[in-house]
Amino acid sequence: MRARLLVVDLDSGSIDIQDIPGKTSAAYLGGFGLNQRLAFDWIQAGADPLGGENAIVLGTGPLVGTGVAAACRVCATAKLPLTGAVATANGGMRFARQMRLAGFDHAVILGRSARPVYLAIAQGRAHLKSAAHLWSRDLYETTDALYEAHGKSAGVIAIGPAGERLAAIALTLVDRTSTLGKGGLGAVFGAKNLKAIVAHGGGQLHGGDGDRLAQLAGDLKRKALAQPSTESRIRLGAWRSGTRSFRGILFDNYRRIFPKEGLRERYGPEVYVGKALDARRGCPSCPVPDKDRYCVRDGPAKGLVTYGNSFLGRMLGFGLRCGAGDYGQALTAHDLANRQGLCGHSLVALFEFCLELQEVGIIGPSELRGLSLERGFRPIMAFIQAAANREGLGEAVAGGYPALIGRFGEEAAARAVHLHGVDVIFDPRDGGLGTVEFEQLVSPRHHWVAGASPTYAKARSSEAFRSFGARIGLDERETEQLFGPRGSVDIPRLTRHAEDWYALLSSVGVCTRGHIDSLYDIDVVSQLLEAATGLELRRSELRAAAERGWTLFKMLNSREGHVDDRTLVPPRWFEPLERVGGGELPAVMDYEGARSLSRQDVEGMIGDYYEARGWAPDSGLPSQQLLAGLELGS
Repeated sequence: MRARLLVVDLDSGSIDIQDIPGKTSAAYLGGFGLNQRLAFDWIQAGADPLGGENAIVLGTGPLVGTGVAAACRVCATAKLPLTGAVATANGGMRFARQMRLAGFDHAVILGRSARPVYLAIAQGRAHLKSAAHLWSRDLYETTDALYEAHGKSAGVIAIGPAGERLAAIALTLVDRTSTLGKGGLGAVFGAKNLKAIVAHGGGQLHGGDGDRLAQLAGDLKRKALAQPSTESRIRLGAWRSGTRSFRGILFDNYRRIFPKEGLRERYGPEVYVGKALDARRGCPSCPVPDKDRYCVRDGPAKGLVTYGNSFLGRMLGFGLRCGAGDYGQALTAHDLANRQGLCGHSLVALFEFCLELQEVGIIGPSELRGLSLERGFRPIMAFIQAAANREGLGEAVAGGYPALIGRFGEEAAARAVHLHGVDVIFDPRDGGLGTVEFEQLVSPRHHWVAGASPTYAKARSSEAFRSFGARIGLDERETEQLFGPRGSVDIPRLTRHAEDWYALLSSVGVCTRGHIDSLYDIDVVSQLLEAATGLELRRSELRAAAERGWTLFKMLNSREGHVDDRTLVPPRWFEPLERVGGGELPAVMDYEGARSLSRQDVEGMIGDYYEARGWAPDSGLPSQQLLAGLELGS
């Protein structure tokens, strides 16, 4: 299986094109998996995340650009400044397809440029170009300028001013829409004086059986369009399922829960479709578009145009948790965060954290320097801008939880709800400890795996889990092992298999959102790979490739000192949630909601997960036997 690697040295300005050996490509497939191997080879152990010894690794998969349903993902791997972990992010839109059509499957970017540059990839070549005219411009302006220069069909990964200023909560956006690099990838770009990467293809993909590939791609598209939920999903986006999968909206720094009915009243489907949505946007070859172009139709923000991938998420965060106001004002806050290149989820969580620190007297007027720290539109806008500019309190906010804790001490640390610096997206007190909540603890990135488990949709029937096991290639014995005593779901073991399935799809370049993930099974992946590349891989070989990639992901971070995750469990998970309007929800429960879990229980589950993976239960290190079996050496 042929794969081409672009190696860019920003120190010298040299550009080299290499062929990745077919045996290596077949062992890791591409995308996520091959990125781990390239990161292991190119990122120095102990590298400074903002130093020239760190590398940015980009990877597509062998199905990207073939027309297969939602095979459009780019993986970006680097050592990130927020956590110090070598982490891999995954984004959509046009970039991955354009990079492959330009002749490259992977890229490694090394060193640091002496001046601002951007990398242009086209027609089997790459060039470093001056970004002096783009430096200090916002992310949307930068992307538009590169479309103007390289064509509107190009794919662009860009940073905003926050990335230039090395904010640890800065990320990149792909084509203004798809987030890439939570944890500080934007700062890694900025430290390298790399403003953007633009890819514009013009070539064609060769090899494989084109007729067979077209047939399989057509089958997947027809399957997607035949799903009963497809029409409403396209029309309503995240509001199709609405708030059925959670009990309320956690806010006030994970201390209280707001009734979900209030969310619908303020920002429901009528507001989304009737006032906010301008157009649905899709990634190449995706049969079910799930990105948005917004245009505010009334109110103070009338006429604002911005982009995103979840209206519901923006309203949960900036609207309810930060009190920004109506939908237009919430979208204005989202727009400012996007333009500055800051992670919206992180901003919301840090805003609430600072509110609590102010409430208990840890943050006072001398730290605020005139910044108004309260819920409301103007305060959250000022908070975002302060973080982007690294001014006043914003200097610490830009550094995330580690910087705020470093500034305000142990009393602040006791009130911080984070996972090695990463804000919590899913709190297990709202619906139980399923895989998406558990993954945040055990993934080296301390983030969740999108859509790759029945618990993501709060499935309860045993048949849903058996069907998932069969779809991802588990045998009958492995499927039955997904269930513990009294039929309860074995969350640690299920997490291991969900992660491997995510690794497989992300290695071949396929989106893992639930409605796309469900179109695929392991045999379809095998057939598609054979048709696209001629590579024939059995179920066991595909599963081994996925496990190899995930294990190397762990090894990358073990050598950085990130080993045992048991110390990361947030203490606040074991406190009850206060309901707005009266009453409370209990502390963390098991997935079935049958019993409360203690810290010891959750730490025991982490040990069970290590054991299910073949890692040492006491340390989380992969065993020598496992490494030998996966041909990863010592």
